[in-house]
Amino acid sequence: MSQEPSPVRFCLIALSDNLKDLIRGVAPKGQFKEVNSESDFENILDDLNADNFEIVICGAELGMEFPIECGQITRQQCGGNPIYFVAE
Repeated sequence: MSQEPSPVRFCLIALSDNLKDLIRGVAPKGQFKEVNSESDFENILDDLNADNFEIVICGAELGMEFPIECGQITRQQCGGNPIYFVAE
């Protein structure tokens, strides 16, 4: 018997509901953690690392300066993991 692969773990940061739904549709077996506010982001900083997430996707729902800060912090803590910015 073959084992099912582990689900890909996504961190969805500052995305609109439409974009979250789109990503969930593309990766229906993924595991998702949503970060919808700056306080949510501050609370997840200790867990934002390559051991907990394989893909980080950030949007513009918290303003255009936020993704730059988010990307810098995420790159420091998640090493070589993919980090994407998406907008509608």
